[in-house]
Amino acid sequence: MTQSSRRLLWSGCSNVRDLGGYATTDGGVSRTGSLIRSDNLARLTAEGQDAVRQGGVSTVIDVRSPYELDLEANPFARSSANGGPIYRNLPLMDEADTEGVALVNAAPTVAEAYRHMLDRFQHNIGLITSGIADAPSGAVVIHCHAGKDRTGLVVALALRLAGVSEGMIAEDYALSDTYLDALYKEMLSKKPTPLSVPIWPSSSVPSPKRCLGRCRASTRAMAASSCTCRGAG
Repeated sequence: MTQSSRRLLWSGCSNVRDLGGYATTDGGVSRTGSLIRSDNLARLTAEGQDAVRQGGVSTVIDVRSPYELDLEANPFARSSANGGPIYRNLPLMDEADTEGVALVNAAPTVAEAYRHMLDRFQHNIGLITSGIADAPSGAVVIHCHAGKDRTGLVVALALRLAGVSEGMIAEDYALSDTYLDALYKEMLSKKPTPLSVPIWPSSSVPSPKRCLGRCRASTRAMAASSCTCRGAG
């Protein structure tokens, strides 16, 4: 599966791709149509929403915080009652942990921010990975605002549990910059809200592989405690 064929064109969203087809260390590949990463589904047009419904998606896991939902509601929040995908809001960051949120927002680099997220919000990340593992048959879509930072951490963990190499995970992570260039420019032109999660283009760190490498110890610890999602990716 090539990177171009991996990308899903859901009208309104920019950073959507199927995480299937990645080689695993045991000689297999991650399953196509199992786990999809995306930016904010609130941006979907009506056509984009139809593409999700018709694309075999069984579950949408929204890892944004509650205040973000108030600003931009998820179009699938009530869809399960109408035969649509199951919607679950499982925030990665705990707004009640103001110290933890402040650490993330004040981090001088993306790697430091990721490390704070992994160390501070392990319980929340565990709930998300369990949500992926426990989802019914069909594709699971995981998204945050840009589909890069919070989503990227969960995806890195899920792919590592599935046996995908760190180098391949870093390659997938780097794709977000290619797809999000226009969104970066829009977001950087706006003043962030007090609880907002900064969006760092990968140019702010030496390389995606090095950035994720700096979080390796925390990621491995999380993987060891989240083995229930093994094989879900």
